[in-house]
Amino acid sequence: MVRHIYVSMLLIVAIVGFAAILFSYADLNSPTAFAVKFVPEWKEEKNAVMVELDLNEYIADDLEGVDGQHFSLLKGGLITTKIAQTRYTQALQFNELNIFNGGRAIYGRTESAQVGDFIRFTSDDAIFKYRISFSSGLESQIVTGRLDDLLDSKWRMLGEEFTLNFAEVNTADNYIRLDFFGRLGSIRFEDFDFTDSSYQNGGVKINDQPVDARVRIKANEVIGNSDSINDRLVIFSVEYILNTHSKNGGDIYLPPFKCVREYMLYPEGFLVPNFDICYEGMQGWPGSYPDLASDLDTSEIMTYTKFLLLRWILSMVTIIEILCLTSLTA
Repeated sequence: MVRHIYVSMLLIVAIVGFAAILFSYADLNSPTAFAVKFVPEWKEEKNAVMVELDLNEYIADDLEGVDGQHFSLLKGGLITTKIAQTRYTQALQFNELNIFNGGRAIYGRTESAQVGDFIRFTSDDAIFKYRISFSSGLESQIVTGRLDDLLDSKWRMLGEEFTLNFAEVNTADNYIRLDFFGRLGSIRFEDFDFTDSSYQNGGVKINDQPVDARVRIKANEVIGNSDSINDRLVIFSVEYILNTHSKNGGDIYLPPFKCVREYMLYPEGFLVPNFDICYEGMQGWPGSYPDLASDLDTSEIMTYTKFLLLRWILSMVTIIEILCLTSLTA
């Protein structure tokens, strides 16, 4: 009887550092078939959400997004303004239809001719999307173009507390600006039309420096019904997309045991210091990668890779311990 084996790649959405996950396998008599998955496609392990990827899969193929139920830094709560308390939720997405595709697990050559397995983020794409949403809308009176009811409210985004210290709106142009200050500096979100469905390119500054990112603030103006009642603005969500912008130019090829932040021209675009996207790497390889002939096409590379993985998986340790739990900010 032919017994099967499952081989995958690991991509880790990490909060505090690298982690590793076990792979289940059986004895191998033939390198021709893959079996059912023995571990979940994704799961939370301590302070990390981990997902298994097959070659050529995007992160979002197995993990489209996570929220506060699965990732501790995304827990919801209440924002208290001068007039009300509003419940909020947070989420991360790793793709959005017709907007961006996110990272993809590949085996091949980089632009600098390195051969191996990587998570690839293309230069015209994005890393992730962060969203904070308000169940009943976050509301403020509009007084001479300011949203003073929101000032000094505390927002917890990705586990960090920020104070909203400036909020401006121009309802004639549907322009809105929100400025936050936290322990590591300032964040500014600007949207030049809060009524449309488009993302605002260049609408983000961190510590007063532009970041290659997009933002969309969804809001609605409510007209006051008498001279004594001001118009109001109701904010429904703030959505932020971090674009791929390698510090070396071109695509980002994330190799095993590395994290995306290290490769970004704007690492502060992750918004907080203790959040990153890390790659654990392909498991079961016996040391160095093969020297693939330069004339192999993609399908041949994939076939060769699967064969070697299946051939060498038996030498691998069945349970890999946590590699690192030190803080990224340490």
